[in-house]
Amino acid sequence: MGPREFDELDTPDSVNSSDPDNAGWTDIKPTNITPGPGSLGLVKLRAQCEAANDYPKNIAEQGYARYQINLKYGRLQEQSTRLFCSEDRATVVFHEFSKDAKGSVAILGAGICKSDILGDTRPVDLSRKYRFISAPSSRDKLNITHEMLTLYCTYLQIMPEFLDLLMIFEKQSRPQHFHRSFFQHRTRLSDNGFKKSSRGLAVPDLGWSGRDLQLCYNLKCAERSSQGDWPWSIRDCVVDHSFDVEFVRITWVIFKGDSLIQDRIQSATTDPNTAEMSSFQTPGEAFASTLMTHLLLIEWASENWDQYCVFVEAKSYAITGGVLSNNMDLQPHIVKEPTTGITPKPERTGTGVNAISVASVIARARTRLFQSQIRTSNRGKRATSLPIHGLEADLEQPIPPVLNETVRAECYFRGQKEFAFGDLQELQYIYDKINEALFVLELDVNSFYELLQYYESVLSLTKFPQDIARDCKEGFQLFRSQIKLHANHLHNCKLRFRTLAENVSNSIKLLYGIIDFQNVQSSKILASYSRASNINMESMAVEMNDIARKTETETASMKVITLVTLAFLPATFSSVSQIKRARASI
Repeated sequence: MGPREFDELDTPDSVNSSDPDNAGWTDIKPTNITPGPGSLGLVKLRAQCEAANDYPKNIAEQGYARYQINLKYGRLQEQSTRLFCSEDRATVVFHEFSKDAKGSVAILGAGICKSDILGDTRPVDLSRKYRFISAPSSRDKLNITHEMLTLYCTYLQIMPEFLDLLMIFEKQSRPQHFHRSFFQHRTRLSDNGFKKSSRGLAVPDLGWSGRDLQLCYNLKCAERSSQGDWPWSIRDCVVDHSFDVEFVRITWVIFKGDSLIQDRIQSATTDPNTAEMSSFQTPGEAFASTLMTHLLLIEWASENWDQYCVFVEAKSYAITGGVLSNNMDLQPHIVKEPTTGITPKPERTGTGVNAISVASVIARARTRLFQSQIRTSNRGKRATSLPIHGLEADLEQPIPPVLNETVRAECYFRGQKEFAFGDLQELQYIYDKINEALFVLELDVNSFYELLQYYESVLSLTKFPQDIARDCKEGFQLFRSQIKLHANHLHNCKLRFRTLAENVSNSIKLLYGIIDFQNVQSSKILASYSRASNINMESMAVEMNDIARKTETETASMKVITLVTLAFLPATFSSVSQIKRARASI
């Protein structure tokens, strides 16, 4: 949509409020604008805002290649459904204060967003504005619609590189962009506009001279969360900032998953103890106050790392402590234990065959019949003769093998902690978290020094207002010392995490060896158990063979007794019958 003619903006009646494209624009007061050079900038800004949905194409005239802008525009459109919320949930917290240091807070929904932006024709008076955009969580959609974001980005002339940082907050089940971090700046201090990139859009009616400092960056910090066994999470804060060096108009746009930074800034700008955060008596003090806002963000990024390191150390020591203290010199051993549930061995006695009537017969026939039977029994196996002495036949019955004792191998190590593969997985997870922390700490330290180097280079420029550089000298010295202090603190945290990473890495290797050693020892235990079982089975086989042999001998003896009985039973019966008849005849 091209820019409208200037005379169309002279009266509010020229804006048709019934037109859907103009909804929300009727609160603009164009009658307050006096025709002049600055009004042409306002007309251009108005045209860009009407085409806000095309951001960043609509502000792409400031030295960007067309393919770069098209690429960023395509990515924004592609991620829109995962990045922005619905209109009923959209909320932007607006915080503003000016020279009198009296702040005001307003919550703006989508319905009055346009009016807030293009109705902003208030007198310029060293003002500062904060806009806070939050989200339900660091992995959820932002509380802003696509239309609201592009309108704010257009109105504030936010550089297109800011979109790369904004993608951190898209809807995601796991942190996919924790590695994304950069510091981008744009310095436009030229007094003329021969180069499009040397001077921004000049809108004096809004306090824009076109000579400004713009920068965007993100910082990361470890914050507590509700993630069960791992109650810590790496979270981002994305910042866009501009400082108009001529009109001293300051804007901030801060994206954070919660309201922590918002609460701290609102508290610091209203607290008498932190008056430097809201000092606007001179342009130099206003510039120094922006440095204090940067320090507030840096302090947030530096906190909690000590507590996070203590937590990680405790989690790792819960596993590695057992790795280092385990006594691996103990060897597996075999123990014999009574087996429960075995029937006690019954006492076995001899057959006690003491029949007087057949004793003499057995004694006389023993040698002839019994030895003859043994020679022809069961494949010529050798049998044991029965010890029959005199008139007593003591035939010992064979006894079954002893089963009241069995061999059991212990499959654990007494006095040692047993490790599972799950311990190795957990230790590897801790190691990954340590490396993540090291990576984030390195990114934050780099951002700290890039921010410091940028302001050092800006204050050394000849085109930078010397009165601001002179008045903020003391504030800048404090800014530099505090950045170095926080950078050193993060450096110490890096050393601590790096040492912990080495210990965990060594413990992982040692745990691999322990698990492998325990597997070998377990194999030895199983082999010993198998060998003991084989020995036991062999002993039982020998005893069963002995039982079989004794049973064979006893069977042969019973056959002899049966044969002798059958041989003499008829004669005995006949004799008894004759005796009975003889007695009957008497």
